[in-house]
Amino acid sequence: MIMIKILHTSPATCWSCRILANHLISVLKFYSLPDLYCSLTKLSLKENCLSDTGIRKLTIPQRLLKGGLGNLSILDLSLNPSITDDSIKHIIKLDSLTALNLSGTKVTFGSGVPQLMNHTNLCLALDVSYT
Repeated sequence: MIMIKILHTSPATCWSCRILANHLISVLKFYSLPDLYCSLTKLSLKENCLSDTGIRKLTIPQRLLKGGLGNLSILDLSLNPSITDDSIKHIIKLDSLTALNLSGTKVTFGSGVPQLMNHTNLCLALDVSYT
């Protein structure tokens, strides 16, 4: 199931979607949304069966081309238990992030959180009872 919902809180700044990780980049290309993709400031991918591979694919434009999600300030990756500490090296490349929700992921206090603390100035939300 693919659902894209653009919220009209402010023009092209908040995008909430429920999609499978393998289809995220394909959907953006298919619908010719590069301008929307680049102008996103808030992105919720909560409970989308995302994995480390999905995060790697999501961040390719930012990591390699310094494009893509360069304006993203709020990212919700909560309730994606296949996201682990391996995703952190990709997430920290999203240097405009100010808030990140990792509740319900397998990002740990032993490795992932210290990486985030050392490389970003993020406000983190993490459910300690789940990790």
